[in-house]
Amino acid sequence: MSLIVRGLNDSPVRRWIVVGLCVIGCLPALVASQSPLARLVVAQEANDDEAVFSGPQVGEPLPAFSVQDLLADPPTNHDLGPGEDDDVRLIMFVHQLSRPAIGLVRQLTMGLTKFESPRPRAALIFLTDDPTATRQWAGNARRALPEDIVLGVSLDGPEGPGALGLNRTVAMTILVVKGEEVVGNFALIQPSIQADAPKVLENLCEATGQSWEELSSRIQPPMDPRQAAMQRMDDETFRGHVGPLINREASEEDVARIAAELEKLGETNPAFRARMIEAASRIVSSGRLENYGTPAAQEVLKQWAAKAEQPRDNGRNNPERTAPARPNAPRDQDR
Repeated sequence: MSLIVRGLNDSPVRRWIVVGLCVIGCLPALVASQSPLARLVVAQEANDDEAVFSGPQVGEPLPAFSVQDLLADPPTNHDLGPGEDDDVRLIMFVHQLSRPAIGLVRQLTMGLTKFESPRPRAALIFLTDDPTATRQWAGNARRALPEDIVLGVSLDGPEGPGALGLNRTVAMTILVVKGEEVVGNFALIQPSIQADAPKVLENLCEATGQSWEELSSRIQPPMDPRQAAMQRMDDETFRGHVGPLINREASEEDVARIAAELEKLGETNPAFRARMIEAASRIVSSGRLENYGTPAAQEVLKQWAAKAEQPRDNGRNNPERTAPARPNAPRDQDR
């Protein structure tokens, strides 16, 4: 290669070849010094690649399994294996009992009541090593849930039925089942009403052949076009908002100002707030927090990540304000 370059003397072609070789040699340094926004994009894609799996995946058959009815006296078992061809079911496994998890359960079961007949059936299964305490909690919580929902506890303890292959490191596993086949699988590390409920309910609409637009209008008042556009914020727009926060050149004043602006945006756009908190939680839990922005920005990310463990405290949007007391609930991570 060097002989070819020397043979070209000082021609324009030779100069372009030299420049090209220099650029190629500098690529590692260029990648290492990406802009903060580019680093956010790469980090997000890396996180997306690290998918979390729990239970049978979409397209797989639902194995047969049984759970014990939490409210039956004497105790009885429910078989929750494959169903009829057009039988659509929502099966929710709670690995870690917490306010966010129960808030999501209540939002989903409330959404089920808005479906046209025949409505999908639902089962709420607790994975715990203390069924007695769970049974006491379920007795208090029963009045806050639809009457036709199955409340059960796994006979196999915290691991759940072995045939399902559930992942105990997640907070919830939600399956949408049609007949014998799993048509929706949601493994949730940080359950969120704003981020997760619409995805699950839309999946149920697809399985039942009902309209998601019509269902969502029955669940909540219709939004004006500008508000709806904000809720549908795409990835590029989200990164455009959050990217400046982790700019390594940002001063502490810049970080404080940007963080305040993002908090304000989150107040008017719950979906953005939920995604912002979820992204911060994933960054902090990844062990690579030092790769994101300045120390001041890292403190902001830690503060947001902590909010993933706390329910939002307002009477209108937080269903847990009226949740029944939970005496000694097992595996309760309520913070």
